[in-house]
Amino acid sequence: MKPISFKLSSVILSALLAFSSTSSLISVADDDTTTKTNVIIHFDLSEPGITIAPDEDGNPQTIEDIEIPPYNAVRLPEAIPAKEGFVFNGWTADGIEGFTADSAFLVETDDVTLTPVWSDPDDENYYDVVYKVEYADGTVLDTSKDLRTKSYRSGEFVTVSGLTYRHNDYSRSQLGWLCEGKEYRGEQKIIVTDHDLLLTPSWHRFFNLTFTPGDVDRIVGATTQTFERLEGTATETAASDRFSRNGFKIIGWICDDGDVFYKPLSMYTMPSKDVTMTAVWEPIEYTIVFNPGNKNQDDFIKIKGATDTSIVVPDINITNPGYYFDGWEYEGVVYKPGEEFFIKGAMSGRGISLKAVWIKGTAPTTQPPTDPDAVYGDATGNGEVKMNDAVLIMQVCANSDIYSINEENLVNADCYNPGSGITNMDAIAIQKLLINVVPSLPLYE
Repeated sequence: MKPISFKLSSVILSALLAFSSTSSLISVADDDTTTKTNVIIHFDLSEPGITIAPDEDGNPQTIEDIEIPPYNAVRLPEAIPAKEGFVFNGWTADGIEGFTADSAFLVETDDVTLTPVWSDPDDENYYDVVYKVEYADGTVLDTSKDLRTKSYRSGEFVTVSGLTYRHNDYSRSQLGWLCEGKEYRGEQKIIVTDHDLLLTPSWHRFFNLTFTPGDVDRIVGATTQTFERLEGTATETAASDRFSRNGFKIIGWICDDGDVFYKPLSMYTMPSKDVTMTAVWEPIEYTIVFNPGNKNQDDFIKIKGATDTSIVVPDINITNPGYYFDGWEYEGVVYKPGEEFFIKGAMSGRGISLKAVWIKGTAPTTQPPTDPDAVYGDATGNGEVKMNDAVLIMQVCANSDIYSINEENLVNADCYNPGSGITNMDAIAIQKLLINVVPSLPLYE
């Protein structure tokens, strides 16, 4: 198995090196590894003539295998192997990348064997390590002042430069260095073998990462935002407040590259193409406040409801001497108790509150609905309102055993405060109509 330390930046590596205990583990993944088999890091010291140097105080030391959970990092032992006539430079798992003693080492899921890397101080053969920055048009950048060619013996470690360059046409940027087909980041180690090494920039192109609210209504402010990101680099998805939509909140993003859902501020690796992230919205649940207009919070009525749903408007629960309650006002519209209030959402950070409307005086009498098919006052049912209609009503009221009005005309006859029943007041209402005291029937008083 190859170690995965090349995934770490030099900043993270420096942080890992700050841990002082050889057995200290550094978790680098959020995955649940409790059910996975631990990884064994084995140190191969089977080569003849290897000993372990004592510590600074002369105490003997040992190098033992290390067992850690998958996708974790550990500091390699501080103890130094020794071999007569050779210099110990560090450890390697593949003969290509080196790790010095006491450096951070990461594992994946497979066991790994590390072998010591030696160099011969008497070796007179040296190999050059050369950096070459060449642009797509063939132009070669002079890097001799910053990246000088150096020579090394076989087995010695080359520390990869942390310098990076921007392409001359600004279409791409450098993340690290390529050496014999492998990418290295700053501070990683390459083992010199029996030939010169050439390091060239690992160019990565820029692509657009676009965030959009989607085809939805009630968007306030910006509708799209686009950022340039380097392919292969890690970035964060936008926060939940990237866009503002009245009555809704962002719970995540759908990426058009595979229709994958990402939570806000989750890590995302930029692919080698433009990508669009579309917001996933969820209705906000509000506490709708009905404010009676006084300062007593106990009198406030509160009802929960989500955006694009309706609630039933409540009745007032207090009185206001000298005034009558006329409904609840919201954005210039008065809602009566029993009516539906549609929650269309509020601007971000704002709630929804309706305030009581109080009118000075006494509330007017509520008039029941009239029958649109009735001819009020026509007690006889002949299609006209005449004095004989008033006479018939008075006769019925005086002697109902002799006089009557059929059921079809009872609605017509009940022309004074309809619903109150047939009385002499209905006859009087007809007479008021006939002498033009009232313009029409029914009459409400």
